[in-house]
Amino acid sequence: MGDTGSVVGPATQSLLADKMVTDFNEANLAEVPSFLFQLGDLVYYFGEATYYYDQFYEPYRDYPAPILAIAGNHDGVAYPKDPAPTLAAFLQNFCTATPERSPDAGNLLRTTMIQPGVYFTLDAPFVRILGLYSNVLEDPGVISGENGQNTVLDGRQIAFLTAALKRVKSDNFTGAVIIAVHHPPFTGGKEHGGSPLMLADIDSACTAAGVWPHAIFSGHAHNYQRYTRTVNTMQIPFLVAGCGGHSPLSPMRATYRTPYKIDDTLTLENYDTTDYGYLRVIVNATTMRIEFHPQHDGGTTKTPNFLRTAPLAAAVALSATDKLALATDGSQSAGSAAPQPFQVFTAEKLADAMKALQAKPGNDNLYEPKALPLTIVLTTEEKKSAKEFEYHEGRDHIFLIVDGATKYELGGTPKNARKTKPGEWLAPASEGATSLMLKKGDMLVIPRGTPHKRSTEGSVTFTLISTTGTAPA
Repeated sequence: MGDTGSVVGPATQSLLADKMVTDFNEANLAEVPSFLFQLGDLVYYFGEATYYYDQFYEPYRDYPAPILAIAGNHDGVAYPKDPAPTLAAFLQNFCTATPERSPDAGNLLRTTMIQPGVYFTLDAPFVRILGLYSNVLEDPGVISGENGQNTVLDGRQIAFLTAALKRVKSDNFTGAVIIAVHHPPFTGGKEHGGSPLMLADIDSACTAAGVWPHAIFSGHAHNYQRYTRTVNTMQIPFLVAGCGGHSPLSPMRATYRTPYKIDDTLTLENYDTTDYGYLRVIVNATTMRIEFHPQHDGGTTKTPNFLRTAPLAAAVALSATDKLALATDGSQSAGSAAPQPFQVFTAEKLADAMKALQAKPGNDNLYEPKALPLTIVLTTEEKKSAKEFEYHEGRDHIFLIVDGATKYELGGTPKNARKTKPGEWLAPASEGATSLMLKKGDMLVIPRGTPHKRSTEGSVTFTLISTTGTAPA
């Protein structure tokens, strides 16, 4: 969450903080938060150290987990007659070499945070957060010199972001990748606009690294908004969570019936301009779940107002060459089993198989080696829709659309699931599933454990590469 500081009194901020504390009263330890990540504007209006007690330390005095933060524009802007330089108070409270008692904390026990700077990488189990600093303007956010348009900044943040994204590849990191930046790239709020040049900088870093994030989190606009942006075949959520306690909340420019399509690549999925609230992000080895929890529900309500669940493998984009390199790294050791014979499927052979399937839709098991844990199936189907979601404990799928188009519903939380045989599950619904249209040339990776359902209105031909691992005991 972001935009927590308030000059009109702590009531709205403290009520939300009290609700967040109740998240630690969980029987299942996996539901207990590991840390809080603040998206900027902790202190209004000029980031003075004298207000850190009232607007940060006291409201979160009972919050028992670490609190990390990126700086917002109000955290960096300096009052004209204040001798303290920009970001001085933020650095004093969040970027010390070791945990210390801050003079701004009074007698409270929370120590300073040990972030290396105002932009940084946070590595945590299953998640890597890349925090940026979008500087002190009300609008727009700025993270570079923008090809000479900004003469104050340089390209060091873009270099940092590019290098951090490249490490996702070189580290073979398989968890969630989140970019956090205070100013939102997109917003429909009435008080603030988006930051298109900042988004172009982020896009350039992602393109250079060949890696795109699973989500981008921002604050600044004082409400909740969620967008879905399509990049190639990836659907990336952009979330605005600037309703962390700063009063008043901000309206949207208009009333939108959601989902509201802005263009072919961007959709406003939902928004809330009347509730203070925060995001809960639940990540495991295969999925990331993002929930919005409003304050007005109180501490006894744990059901989110909005949620989104996505498979992790769908967003971090490695090129085909990179995937092959990762799969084949390392030499064959002495005494290892003899390699299986390679197989070539010529274009003519595949064309003949497709022609036969188009005449009579069905499956052609192209490759079923007994010694390798995979199968390759070529399938054509027409006007066919699955009635239920399925997911597998011991199998992963890779779909390549050869011709036509089909719709997938992916992820979410299965409802009333039942096991049909060892490792195989069906469910009539999956709460929070994401819809995705695939067309000719698209590829989809579905990791094991991910609910999925396919619906084909016309005709589609695809290749399915499926692992055949055994289900856990």
